[in-house]
Amino acid sequence: MHLTLRNRPGHGNTFHPPGALKGLIFDCDGVLLDTLESNRIYYNAILEKLGLGSMAPEQLAYVHSHTAKESLEHIVPEDMRHRIPEALKQVVYARDILPYQKPMPLLREAMDFCKAAGLKMAVATNRFNTMDRVVQMFNLEQYFSHVMTARNTRAKPNPDPITHILHQWNVKPQEVAFVGDTDVDQLTARRAGVLFWAFGDESLLADAHIRDYRHFMDQLSRVLPACGCRYGK
Repeated sequence: MHLTLRNRPGHGNTFHPPGALKGLIFDCDGVLLDTLESNRIYYNAILEKLGLGSMAPEQLAYVHSHTAKESLEHIVPEDMRHRIPEALKQVVYARDILPYQKPMPLLREAMDFCKAAGLKMAVATNRFNTMDRVVQMFNLEQYFSHVMTARNTRAKPNPDPITHILHQWNVKPQEVAFVGDTDVDQLTARRAGVLFWAFGDESLLADAHIRDYRHFMDQLSRVLPACGCRYGK
């Protein structure tokens, strides 16, 4: 699925939302965690069990932003999909894949920074049944009030994960930013009406572009001067 969007008039590379910023919603893969390599290993291992070759770059980009079901249907020929369940049994995610996943540099410092600033935080990811394990593994439970996955809501780019969080927080869309790294995240934010902050990809149409978490904390401190939080001060 190819997604294209136009920037909203007056929006560009700015961290200054039109109203008070009250919350941040984060994607997982490519934003909270560096998982591109683990995704490559995981899906290539499944393809190998099926006697198929490794993913092409386009396929790797696809699986990085879609659900596991969508990803497998994308990379496995239709006449071989009946063999997917057996291949999945041969790849143990916790043993074979999780060791390759790691938090983004300065992730914990950024989460502590947001927590100290009084910002609400949540996660909206297209992972299905691995997110609880990841949150526990990296001790992230303390930061997020809600973790929305493809298991407990409709998958992105459907806006349901975002709108559910907005409802639970009792905030307006313009008071929240969604931090993501793919065109799927970009479209999800637009459909939900929240700000979109692109992480690590300047080609995405976004209200702000974030190079890394050092840049994130530096810029966010300029948006929240009243809280007294200044990164590096």
